[in-house]
Amino acid sequence: MDNIRSDSRDEYYAEGMTKELISSASRIKGLGVIARTSVIRYWATTKPIVEIAREPNVGPVLEGV
Repeated sequence: MDNIRSDSRDEYYAEGMTKELISSASRIKGLGVIARTSVIRYWATTKPIVEIAREPNVGPVLEGV
């Protein structure tokens, strides 16, 4: 999750929301969620989402805006 505000103090909030969303999604039965540390390298990328989905060899990719 990106901090879209210019105030760097909001980074803490953005990071917390990211962790909570990943944690919540991982509790959904039948849904596989990879670790945040496995996808952090993609946060600042300009690669198309389809290409990113192939790299860690996953199925559907959830992307937020």
